[in-house]
Amino acid sequence: VGDRQARNTLLQSCMKDIPRNMSCAVLVANDMVQILDAARNGVRYIGSALPTNLARYHKALVLDLYGWKRYHENDEGERQRVNMCRRIEERSTLSDGCISLDDGIFVKDTVPFVKDCSCLACTHHNRAYVHHL
Repeated sequence: VGDRQARNTLLQSCMKDIPRNMSCAVLVANDMVQILDAARNGVRYIGSALPTNLARYHKALVLDLYGWKRYHENDEGERQRVNMCRRIEERSTLSDGCISLDDGIFVKDTVPFVKDCSCLACTHHNRAYVHHL
């Protein structure tokens, strides 16, 4: 479904018929908006070629997803998860949530991909290192 609103309506309709204790999967998500929308609606497994496509074009995701670690299977956790999706969308200055590491400005950029992120990529590598790959 090409239209975001129609896609979300369809996803919400499907999710209300699935018991909460049952896992649900979306097999194709083409961009971060589709991935975040699926996660916001309670989808647990999301299939996507996005990482491969981004790598092919020398791009890196720069979204701060740290707040997702605080997700719990209760109403408060659900509200936190939905609010995190909204904050990610609001804070992203790039429409697709990624940077192009082909750009020469990253040759000497020793900043991690996402400030204060504790993931493996951000703690062990910086933009300059990945740029040279």
